[in-house]
Amino acid sequence: MIGYGHGFEVVTHPMSYPYAMQEFPWDLLPELEERGAYIDSDAGIHVHVSRAGFASPVHVYRWMKFVYRNESHLTRLARRSCDEWAPFEPGARAGIVDFAKGNHQWGLGDGTSAPPHTPCGSV
Repeated sequence: MIGYGHGFEVVTHPMSYPYAMQEFPWDLLPELEERGAYIDSDAGIHVHVSRAGFASPVHVYRWMKFVYRNESHLTRLARRSCDEWAPFEPGARAGIVDFAKGNHQWGLGDGTSAPPHTPCGSV
């Protein structure tokens, strides 16, 4: 069975919308479905954003402000909330200045270790 807890994650390189529409292997999706892959209300989306895409610490800070000011929309898009990784909590929000300056290696955590790759609670 392929799916949440038993499946995989599709990872791509960064791409523009026109590039994705033209070059993404869309024919792969029906094949995956034929082999038992599915999505349901537990499957969401997450996006990794490289620091290379930001012009300065101020740019990173503005992005983080956007993220924290839109918690309900982002949680709905992701279809999850998570207290373990990328939490929307006052302590994490208070750390965005240090994060924008690059003072934390792993997001808004303590910067000492990589987070475990485990699913968080569904929304």
